[in-house]
Parts: sequence; structure tokens; C-alpha cells
Amino acid sequence: MCVASVGQNGTKPCFWPLPSTLMTGSAAAASIAAINAIGNLGGFVGPYVVGWIKDATQSFEAGLYFLRVRPETSGRIA
Repeated sequence: MCVASVGQNGTKPCFWPLPSTLMTGSAAAASIAAINAIGNLGGFVGPYVVGWIKDATQSFEAGLYFLRVRPETSGRIA
């Protein structure tokens, strides 16, 4: 878990300068806002989906599998 956390957090210094490097002014600000909005949407929807899966299956196990699979799927799409 610690090694995964280091790998995940190690990408942030490389990722966040990209919008301001590739765009200027209000376009850079809008792209950073869009990135934050998508991240916040995931933090809002995730618990509801886990709760829905828990109610449907009467177990948190399937919800935790969902939380595990989503980042892998996103990584493969990107």
C-alpha cells in the first residue's frame, strides 16, 4: 500500500504543470478547473455507487472490487 501510494503521488508534480505549459491564461485556468471538477465528481459519486452495490449484494466486497477496478479501467483508457 505504501509503495502504491508513493507511485501514485509521485505523478502529481509531473501532471499539474501540464495545463499551464500547454495553454495560457484563462484556458489554463479552465483546464485546471475541469480536472478538479472531474476529480470531485468521482469523490461524490463513488460512495453512492459503493452503497448501491452494498444494498444490492448485501456485502461491501463487491463495492471494494468496484473501487479497485475503476482506476485500472481509467488507466487503460488513457
